[in-house]
Amino acid sequence: MSDSRFFIKKEGVTLGDLCRYLDLAPSSSLDQSLKIDDVCSIEEPKEGCLSFIKTKKNLSVVEEWPSMIFLVDEALALELTSSLPNVLFSKRVEIDFTRSIQYLYPHPFVKAFASGMPSVSLQAKIGQNVTISPGVVIGEGAEIGDGVFLGPNVVIGPNVVIGKHSEIHAGVAIQCALIGSHVVIHQNAAIGQAGFGFTVTPEGFLDIPQIGRVIIEDNVHIGACCTIDRGGLRDTIIRSMTRLDNLIQIGHNVQIGRGCVLVAQVGIAGSTVIGDFSMIGGQVGIADHVTIGKNVKIASKSGVMRDIPDGSVMGGIPCVPIHQWHRTSVILHKLTQKQDKK
Repeated sequence: MSDSRFFIKKEGVTLGDLCRYLDLAPSSSLDQSLKIDDVCSIEEPKEGCLSFIKTKKNLSVVEEWPSMIFLVDEALALELTSSLPNVLFSKRVEIDFTRSIQYLYPHPFVKAFASGMPSVSLQAKIGQNVTISPGVVIGEGAEIGDGVFLGPNVVIGPNVVIGKHSEIHAGVAIQCALIGSHVVIHQNAAIGQAGFGFTVTPEGFLDIPQIGRVIIEDNVHIGACCTIDRGGLRDTIIRSMTRLDNLIQIGHNVQIGRGCVLVAQVGIAGSTVIGDFSMIGGQVGIADHVTIGKNVKIASKSGVMRDIPDGSVMGGIPCVPIHQWHRTSVILHKLTQKQDKK
């Protein structure tokens, strides 16, 4: 569900309106008067929201959430025990869900920076003892807490919130984000830009509106040139006390737990979850929709492609338990030595 401070949603949309927009034939049982309050992911269901289902494993949500509205893959129609007033079937459910978001959010951003606007908007709320360096731009409705330092050429988007005594260094750009207190963000980091989300259609790529936020809790440190994409349907979250080195990419919907350490050039694809107090070595690549447990350690240059349980120590490509990776490395070394002697 989106935050109205950052995104503009069309109001009063009904299921009948959506059927007409998507050119879908409603079933006789469909209640076309149902109001669509917003969209949400199937992992975070919310009353009155529209979501989509393309696999059998998620069908139980339909019965568990009768107050929601669902776009369901037509191939799953026989799996439902009865006709339901809140289910709309589609032959191309991902494309139609993407178009539904576009319909609900035709102009997703709130007011951008107005032409001729002063560097600090008169509608921004600036706390006491705030340092505003040359070239800083602060958008309408932004809230800057007491004692915040804003370095040269920092850009703070409309309605962004920055907590007390945070340090935002030169060249940082922040939009669609809520930043906690005592957060340090180093030079040229980019936070809250649209995530890498699109649906492939026969006509080409269909961009999925990214209507989530970035939430950074208290006492987080973010290195220079890091990029943190805002969420698609849910938020991208970095929990308190986490430390990010320089040049790290965090995709949309990623959630990083408390007290984690990520070393330079880590890349995390969308919707991955990392548990508290985990340590990720330099240049580790993590695939999308992976869950990494608490207190996990991953060696540098590893490739993570599947879930990792709590307390694991992993390494290699693909990532395996560290003792297995060491054994494999020794065996490969011995094999190449034997090959060289021939």
